Amino acid sequence: MGLGKAGATASARIGGIVSVVLLSAYRIADYVLTDDATLTQLIGTLATDVVKVGIATGASIAAAMVLGATTFAVGPLVVVLLVGTGVTWLLDHVDNSLGITKRVIAGLDELEEDVGQYIARKKQQTLDSVEEVIEQVVENAVESARAIAINWVRSTLREYLSPARRIW
Repeated sequence: MGLGKAGATASARIGGIVSVVLLSAYRIADYVLTDDATLTQLIGTLATDVVKVGIATGASIAAAMVLGATTFAVGPLVVVLLVGTGVTWLLDHVDNSLGITKRVIAGLDELEEDVGQYIARKKQQTLDSVEEVIEQVVENAVESARAIAINWVRSTLREYLSPARRIW
């Protein structure tokens, strides 16, 4: 770990990556251990957590770049820690007050229902199409069998009822 502006930005970047990994591990463990958790809850919370970490990391790096030239060696690291902590707290407060994560989860639930309805509708359309094809095949088979039977009966009647004598 370096000192100054370069060390602070590298530390903020690495901290953002570690935060995403640890938050993901925490959310996945919570999903596995919670009985009533849904996949949309996992994806929704992971998505908003990653966005929050990205914003906090970006703000920390920006603060280190701006204030890095004006402070001494350890100053940018302190700025990164303070700005990252402050932005994270602010983003959590905004998320809790506006219910952004809950809205994302609700949107994913609605999308899941729409996809389920779409799949059910397409399944029914496929079954209807298959039923129509089967009906047409059966109709054609019955019509062909009828035509074959009529032709066989006609030819048999002509053969046995014809006035010409046959010698066999």
